[in-house]
Amino acid sequence: MLTYFPLERNEWRTYRFFANKTYNGEFFLPAIVAEAMYQPEIQAVVPGRRLSRPQAQPDSGTSNVGGVVTSPRKTGEE
Repeated sequence: MLTYFPLERNEWRTYRFFANKTYNGEFFLPAIVAEAMYQPEIQAVVPGRRLSRPQAQPDSGTSNVGGVVTSPRKTGEE
């Protein structure tokens, strides 16, 4: 993924990129590299890292939504 943006002296910007790990297994998030367009000696690097998704647990009637575990409501409950 490439992105281009202006950056003034002493200005900071934060960009967030998200990965959707759909399948079980090990994945690798590549390094992030930023450099000035005409001054390659001005640069920053964030190393890549491993990402893992644990084995799926058997369905017990609960679902994990946004990091919060929720259970379906039983009939007759308010």
